[in-house]
Amino acid sequence: NKIIVANEYEKKIFEKYTNDKKLCIIFNGIDYEKLLINPFDFKKKYNIEKKILLFLGRFNLVKGIDYLLKSYLQLMSDPKFQDTVLVIMGADFGYQNKMEKLILKLNLQNNILVLKKPTRDEVISAYHACEFLILPSRWEMSPLTPLEGFACKKPTISSKLHGIPYIIEDGETGLLVNPENIDELTNAMKKLLKKPDL
Repeated sequence: NKIIVANEYEKKIFEKYTNDKKLCIIFNGIDYEKLLINPFDFKKKYNIEKKILLFLGRFNLVKGIDYLLKSYLQLMSDPKFQDTVLVIMGADFGYQNKMEKLILKLNLQNNILVLKKPTRDEVISAYHACEFLILPSRWEMSPLTPLEGFACKKPTISSKLHGIPYIIEDGETGLLVNPENIDELTNAMKKLLKKPDL
């Protein structure tokens, strides 16, 4: 009787195939209460003293990890932003080997912590420890990661495409940049690092 979609972007896709009256938007939900409790001190466990920038998602080309790494290299070339560590958490969906090779090629191995198949406690702890999240996807329907970050009072930098602008309000709950734009992504990271009050 009804087809449930998670946002207006998904609704527009389904409108091509069914009667508009059948479509019902129900936004994605998260377990808010569980996210409020920090299970452990992430920085202490992984011996990190610098500011953490967090990517959480599948190790897949669609997630834009390649240009996140190139953007992070740009960030690290500026002496004012070398007090950061990029934490990459997730599971392999076909891109892990290429990602690890690119990290070595860009000589970023000493500034990046890759956590494969993290536990739920590790994920929640990383949310609390980071300065902000980065989701540089080439395509997304209705991502949950920014919502969980919001619960931990963390903004998300992400791509200005598909379902993302229905989740992240540019300049309010995060910053949106054009997809695959390394310079814009670097500038967004610099903006939040320079002005944490944002």
